[in-house]
Amino acid sequence: MNYEPIACRLYDELERIIIEKREVELVYETETGMLDAPQQRSARIVDIYTRDKQEFIRLEDGTEIRLDRLIRAAHHDFRGNDMRSC
Repeated sequence: MNYEPIACRLYDELERIIIEKREVELVYETETGMLDAPQQRSARIVDIYTRDKQEFIRLEDGTEIRLDRLIRAAHHDFRGNDMRSC
């Protein structure tokens, strides 16, 4: 699956969540994508970074999630209108 950058406003929301150090509800696709049901969990996001021209978040337990696999973080919908990148 080719990487699709997320909207700037959603990136900003992820940065705010990290700064606030709060645990949030996450819904995301696994690396195998549509073959699996989306994963849902509560976690604290500790980092947001770029690797190989792809953006990721890192959770407190070390789990990495590519940003274009996020469906929801807190109450922010990552799949919808205006998903254009910066």
